[in-house]
Amino acid sequence: MSQIESNDQSILRDGRISHGSLLLIIAVLMVLLCLIASIFESSGSFESNSFFVIGTFAINGLMGIVFLCRSIAARSFSLVQMHWIFYITMFVIAPCSQFLNGYSAWGYSLTISDYLVTNVALTVWGMLFAIFSIDHSGNAAYRQKVFFSSLVKIDARAEMIALIVSLIATAVVIAFVGFENLFSRATFSTDLDKTMGLLFDKAIRPLPVFAFVLILARFKQRGKFGPVLLASFILMLVACFPTGMARYNMACIYGGILLLIIVSLFEKKGLFALLFLLAFLIVFPASNSYRWQTFTFSMFGDALLEAAGNLSRGFCAVDYDAYSMVARTIKYVGSYGATNGYQLLGVIFFFVPRALWPAKPEGSGNVVCIAQGQMQLNISSPLPAEGLINFGIIGIILFAVGAALICRSVDRWFISSRTPIRLFYPFACLLMFFIMRGDLLSSFAFTVGYFVSFSTLCIACLGFRALLGNREKGDARYV
Repeated sequence: MSQIESNDQSILRDGRISHGSLLLIIAVLMVLLCLIASIFESSGSFESNSFFVIGTFAINGLMGIVFLCRSIAARSFSLVQMHWIFYITMFVIAPCSQFLNGYSAWGYSLTISDYLVTNVALTVWGMLFAIFSIDHSGNAAYRQKVFFSSLVKIDARAEMIALIVSLIATAVVIAFVGFENLFSRATFSTDLDKTMGLLFDKAIRPLPVFAFVLILARFKQRGKFGPVLLASFILMLVACFPTGMARYNMACIYGGILLLIIVSLFEKKGLFALLFLLAFLIVFPASNSYRWQTFTFSMFGDALLEAAGNLSRGFCAVDYDAYSMVARTIKYVGSYGATNGYQLLGVIFFFVPRALWPAKPEGSGNVVCIAQGQMQLNISSPLPAEGLINFGIIGIILFAVGAALICRSVDRWFISSRTPIRLFYPFACLLMFFIMRGDLLSSFAFTVGYFVSFSTLCIACLGFRALLGNREKGDARYV
């Protein structure tokens, strides 16, 4: 057993919490304290049952913090950790803020009863996920040098193939969009239908990003800078400039790259979660400022200051509708019943065009909203809501257990594998946040698109056998 692994097991066994985890606990508790304190600043009168709602939020928040800290003690970042970050922010902090401020996402008001029932359902989800996501394998967080040196060797031939693929993909993006339209979401658009648009945006456009990742891995293995790395970085910026992308796309792509570049920094346990929360609370709302406008640094700077200064009401926006959609899905199932897996069928066969399958399910969030008299785009449907709409209360149990087992297994496999697919792990962790928000139809399609794009590039550069390269005997130091 490696020294790293032994130390991590000691942390878990003795229950010690790192300084980073302690900072994270303090940060989250301060946010919760501010929200609860705002009760006394509210001008409205609260029913006595309101305090039961606050109490259930506190219970779920405490549970989330405990298991987030446990996941931090196990690994620097992971799918399990991302679940708990989402749980705390979107199922506790955001809805608690909305409740205290009297805000209703999409104009759909929730009653005291709705809050209580939803919190109980989310307590069940959290407890089941916590039980089945516990990993006793003792896999330690990887070190920077070990992470890259444990991969199959990426040679000069693979590097050049990756660069050529990046160049071709960037040329395709420019041809479809126009160079002048690459740098702003307000002008970035194509005339492709939905299916071809998905292929373009999630399979072709990310290729320069993944090519840069492979070339970066070769640079890390050799420890020698080369012009190919710089060229691939420029191509990536042209094809996927941050301000020309949807915010979740930008976060997944550039967050994943940042993790790969400075992975050693994130060995300080709790730092990743702390920085992610900071970005989520301030940078993410601020990035909305260039959603339909041309980006300028002064505009973005002003937006950052506004987001930081308006933290108490920053969650009163439709971006944080996850909790509300769980509550609305509970009411939908109560009125119309579960779909008995029909929505899940649409997820599994997402690649089938609607021209061939006219009755193909819409996103679950859209289904709920239409039934309740609304028509909204980009509506969320978190995993607990997806479980509910498919199989009712049994769906909560099935989806929680399934999500926990998948996250645990994927975390373990990515850490121990020697295949270059391991380089996709940071992206998968960030995509987990998007999957948790849903809807599942869109998030699953996007995730599969990214993964297939990266896997195909790896096969083109390294060959199929490289993707099967698991850890060899005696390589426990790579765990």
